[in-house]
Amino acid sequence: MASINKCLIYFLIFAGSVSRIMAVDATNIKFQVKGIRDTFCLLAYSYGEQKYVRDTLRVDGAGKLAFHSKEKCPEGIYSLIIPGKKFFDFVMDGPQNFSVEVDTLNMLTSLKIKGSPENDLFLGYTKFIDQKTKEVMPLRERMGNVSGKKDSLDIFQAKMNKIDAEVTKYQEDLMKQHPQSFTAKLIKAFTNIKIPEAPKLPGGAIDSTFAYRYYKAHFWDNIDLKDDRMVYCTAFAVKLKDYFANMILQHPDTIIKEADVFLNRLKGTKDLLKFTTYHLTSTYGTGLIMGMDAVWVHVVNKVYTGGQAYWADSAMTAEMVGVAGKLGPLLIGKIAPDIALRDTSDRVVKLSSVKAKYTILLFWDHDCSHCLKEVPKFAELYEKVKSKGVEVYAAEGTQENKAWKKYVHDHNLKWINVEDPYGESNFRQKYDLQSFPVVYLLDENKKIIAKRINSEQVEQMLQNLLKS
Repeated sequence: MASINKCLIYFLIFAGSVSRIMAVDATNIKFQVKGIRDTFCLLAYSYGEQKYVRDTLRVDGAGKLAFHSKEKCPEGIYSLIIPGKKFFDFVMDGPQNFSVEVDTLNMLTSLKIKGSPENDLFLGYTKFIDQKTKEVMPLRERMGNVSGKKDSLDIFQAKMNKIDAEVTKYQEDLMKQHPQSFTAKLIKAFTNIKIPEAPKLPGGAIDSTFAYRYYKAHFWDNIDLKDDRMVYCTAFAVKLKDYFANMILQHPDTIIKEADVFLNRLKGTKDLLKFTTYHLTSTYGTGLIMGMDAVWVHVVNKVYTGGQAYWADSAMTAEMVGVAGKLGPLLIGKIAPDIALRDTSDRVVKLSSVKAKYTILLFWDHDCSHCLKEVPKFAELYEKVKSKGVEVYAAEGTQENKAWKKYVHDHNLKWINVEDPYGESNFRQKYDLQSFPVVYLLDENKKIIAKRINSEQVEQMLQNLLKS
């Protein structure tokens, strides 16, 4: 038995050694850069609209450098950034074992990539577009010099149209011959949607909304929403931002509906889902536009609570879901959470018991510098609107009973003044109060009309509400 165990140990050691010897890097890219030596370059990758550094690569005395990785890199657009603010792009595709040669004096012309069919397509297209751009530039300059001379303008325009046709044909041929290549998908992603002529309405008039409706319905036709590589270039990020900012009504309910539809289209993806979730939560979770936190809460509940956020560990998921749980009851249109605090005579006054057409719910701190600027303004406003059915329920944020009472008395605050001297109500947690002042405007049923607004905004809103 002892000899068998010893043989087994030797075998395992030998097998481990062989596996280490036979291990091959999943990514192995060699660079030869003429014009630099004994320095460092940065390998960067595109993610959305930004570039991020993947690694720092040392350049030897012969201008050689290399990047190796045991794991495959995400496929997409990468860049080698060279000292002197120079860089060139290439594609990190499926087979990540190729070599690159370039001269810093003329990088695009000299750029050669061996061992990567995808980069043959990408580099060929890039060089073609560069050549056509060089042909167009002088034509545009000459058109500017002959402004007003129709015959000359027509000649130059015809030449530009011919170049445009050549570019279009090149793009169409590449997309037709290599439809699944990343280069083809990049070209298609940047291709504009062609809008047909608007139809006539029954009365004979042109449908003025047709172009918008058609463009919105076909907005994503040229983006492969099942290909995670689209995150690793600028196309998807630019379109995503444009769609949610400009193509849909900027109202929380509309955005939530559109977000649901779009996130459902991304089912089965990883990077696209992650990037879109981040975009939606970072865009609508800033608090810069009142009411948009409803979008944040909805997306968090859909993705994180729904178990789709594969990138989040249990702690992060719990935190996101917990914040959404706090914010959910505080969204515009919800009934404000009821609280029962004590007035200056130690009597309990419930928020729900306040009889008023509109209630200003003011959370403040008598020792807060910003509060000391806002509270007098609210006092002035109260004098103007109290006879019109507006009440103020002002909740002190600390438990400094004597100092609070003195401030209320000294400044003759005649509205409903309350505090929580014994820590009974948990109102700071209910209203997610991190700082002061915080203001909510409630209707007669204590439904939240507006929140986290200042005295000027409250006054303007009340003027409009009381008029109507």
